[in-house]
Amino acid sequence: NTQRKPRAMRRRRGSFLASPAVFVAWLVVLSKKQPSLVSEAFATTTTSVALSKRLAQRVRDARDPSALRQLLREHATDINVFVVSAAMAQYQKLGKPQEALSLFERTQATISHNEFTFSAAISASGKLKDWRRAVDLLRSMDDAGIAPNEVAYGAAIAACETQWAKAMELFRDMKRRGVEPSVVAYNSLIASCWKSGQPQAAVDLFDDLRQQEGLEPDMRTYKATIAACGRAASSSSSAPFFRQKALDLFDEVRRRRPEIGPPDIFLYTTMISICGDARQYDRACAIFEELRNDVEPNVVAYNAMISACEKALHFDAALKLFDELLKGPLEANVVTYTTMISVCGKTGDWERALSLFDDLCRRGLEPDLRTYNGLMTACRKGGQWETVLKLFDELQQRRDLHPDLVTYNGLISACDKGGRREKALGYFTELRQRGLKPDIVTYTATIAACGKGGQWEKALDLFDELRREG
Repeated sequence: NTQRKPRAMRRRRGSFLASPAVFVAWLVVLSKKQPSLVSEAFATTTTSVALSKRLAQRVRDARDPSALRQLLREHATDINVFVVSAAMAQYQKLGKPQEALSLFERTQATISHNEFTFSAAISASGKLKDWRRAVDLLRSMDDAGIAPNEVAYGAAIAACETQWAKAMELFRDMKRRGVEPSVVAYNSLIASCWKSGQPQAAVDLFDDLRQQEGLEPDMRTYKATIAACGRAASSSSSAPFFRQKALDLFDEVRRRRPEIGPPDIFLYTTMISICGDARQYDRACAIFEELRNDVEPNVVAYNAMISACEKALHFDAALKLFDELLKGPLEANVVTYTTMISVCGKTGDWERALSLFDDLCRRGLEPDLRTYNGLMTACRKGGQWETVLKLFDELQQRRDLHPDLVTYNGLISACDKGGRREKALGYFTELRQRGLKPDIVTYTATIAACGKGGQWEKALDLFDELRREG
């Protein structure tokens, strides 16, 4: 056959599959101009499909990034959108999202990407904490003539986990375009609300999910919503509402256990913390025992339960749990020691508090500001005001730690009890110079120090200032 093949037939193998839509359009033109070549085109395409399938499988079988890179280099002429899609997925599976994103960008000029490769690129951007790139990629799908689907929107929303407003904007846009959100999309958005401190939005989304036909909350939905409620239950003025909501949802998880499985350690620990903040000691104990029956407690779970004991003033129970932790295979961390030092502060056992601090340091752990504040409180309540001043001097030598209002309040009180009234006034001035605003505790301690030191005019001035501050 001396008939010269059309240029398209002379292109490298694999480029037929660069875009199925392009191939179909090309085939229609070919059937009109040179119908005798249509069967050859089908044969060539069938061969290309088989080769692509085998190559894609080899890509999925690659066990390390270097092997995958080498494979793609060796078969550079056979790469099409399906191989790229498999390679991007494998790179992410191997923990190399940057490689996945680089592959997407390198091949934009040679193949027509589809919704799968765009979604993978958006997901890779999210894993790289680059939410702006994720959103830009989503928007560029329209320019490429590809309608973003639920997977692409879900990946973009997940990438915006710390950008609640942007995640909500994408969610609304998704609905406006008639793309039905899945449970995965709802979960990503609820998680964004949790991490951005938007508990009411998280609860509203949970309720909205329930109203969608064919959708049911899964374990991730419950975990994110309960975590959002837990964050509000410890600080918000609406704490009782969110606390009760968390308890109701946890009871629901228990009822649905045969369907969605048992709570994991994260959910158990979150619930223990919520109960601890509410001083619901018995309920916290019950959940901790429930946890023991399902999984092995980790140090975070022990910390949450020890904290619940401390807040409910069950100090003996806290000590028992701490001893149990030390005797087991787990390693106590800074949070553990800090909580136990706080327990010692409330019991007036300053000597044990100092011993715990020394043990913490011997283990190579770095005390944080809460550790110092707790230890200073324990020593102050134990009448060891000189030790308080020494600890403050040590704290100031730490460049990574900066005294806060709790530090100064304890320091001023220690100076008052130690008869160092002038020093108390000095610390009052110093905290303001650091940009801290005195609260009622600060004023009370400083006024007391002035009164005992015979500085009545200064005490009255501070009292007037407190009234003006409201």
